[in-house]
Amino acid sequence: MSKKYAPVVIPTLCRYEHLKNCLESLARCTYSHETDVYLCLDFPAKESHKRGYKQICDYLQRAEFSFQNFVVIKREYNYGEKMNLRQVYQDFIFEKYESWILSEDDNLFSPNFLDYVNQNLEIYKNDDSIFAINGYSFPLGLEMPQNALYKTFMYSPWGAGFWVRKYKAVSEIRFGDYFYSKKIMWQLFNKVPFLFDTVVSMEYSHVYYSDADYRVRMLLNNMYCITPAITKVRNCGYDGSGINCGNDDGKHASQIIDNNVFCGEMEEVEVSVGAIIAKYNELFADDRIAKYFKDKGYDTEGDKLDAGKTTWFLKVIVGIVLSVGLLISVLSFYILMLSIYLLLQKNTTKLENLLLIGYSPAKVALFYQLLTLGLNAIVLVLSISIVLYVRGSYMEWIGKLFPQLDEGSVWQAMLVGVLLFAGVSVFNVIAVRKKVASIWMHKS
Repeated sequence: MSKKYAPVVIPTLCRYEHLKNCLESLARCTYSHETDVYLCLDFPAKESHKRGYKQICDYLQRAEFSFQNFVVIKREYNYGEKMNLRQVYQDFIFEKYESWILSEDDNLFSPNFLDYVNQNLEIYKNDDSIFAINGYSFPLGLEMPQNALYKTFMYSPWGAGFWVRKYKAVSEIRFGDYFYSKKIMWQLFNKVPFLFDTVVSMEYSHVYYSDADYRVRMLLNNMYCITPAITKVRNCGYDGSGINCGNDDGKHASQIIDNNVFCGEMEEVEVSVGAIIAKYNELFADDRIAKYFKDKGYDTEGDKLDAGKTTWFLKVIVGIVLSVGLLISVLSFYILMLSIYLLLQKNTTKLENLLLIGYSPAKVALFYQLLTLGLNAIVLVLSISIVLYVRGSYMEWIGKLFPQLDEGSVWQAMLVGVLLFAGVSVFNVIAVRKKVASIWMHKS
């Protein structure tokens, strides 16, 4: 049985030159003759779209391609970007294929693009941590071999392969499920500022960026995209012709792509998520966030968030509590020592008799030393138990009240407790020994 290659889905509207170059580039790819191509031609929504739309229609009537099947889906009215794709998925892709490749109409492909995507769709199909196979690779300046692959949450719709099963699972997360979650948005703001800014722009500019949407979905699901070290796709849409793209003076259009006919064996290399985020933050981060915080209940003062004031206030409160706790601990230690001395003083006569009949000072002191150790151990266990119980009760409330705060570890507190237990116990043992020794010396 011959291998079944993933179909390619290309939505378009009126960019004739871009689409022509895209299709002809795809037709030159290895295995294009074994690939189904679905062209989703939306109906023009504006008068300015009609000329390009007609050019595309005329071109499709005379063009000949070597694709296995070339299906043109012409809409009778304007569906819009999202609905145009959603409908072709439901009508043609989801029921017939296990995987597919999405491309925008302004892409040019490496000759081995189809080979690369199909190869990795097969390799990673059972790995649920992989959401898609990126054909495009952002020029981040990461040092790695030319035939390398790496994992990243930075999904790109500029030529990407998907599995129907995984796509459906991730698509169940709705935009509002994370955008209206303060906790999730704080995490984005703190860790991935450039992505946070894009998500906020989606809400306030009333635009939709599928790449940003799915990047957040992947972060929430701990999923990644497989991405080549050298891009297999060149995007030519940053010429002012796109809906969501401006003009980059040819930066993307001149990006070097892989010109090999076959992709060959590729090696996956590990690149830290932190390094990737740092690169993207450096290139794309934007600080236009004040409106989001204001509308979502976060007060701002210039560039300083009141959440920072809240954090500072909590630190002050914690400092006061720790100071009072330290004072109480010192007083408790003093009272404990006083109690031991009073106990020994009360039993002085008994201790003297034990020493006189031949018991060594060490044996006489041992009982009281074990008593103090046992009491200290009981206090330690009770203290840790109370801390764990109380902490479990208030941390959920604090998490809801201040979602920006990271939850710390309780192990530091437990370690401090153990160290205090050890220090106090050693001091108590020495104090008891000295007291008994002083009684013995006095009698001697």
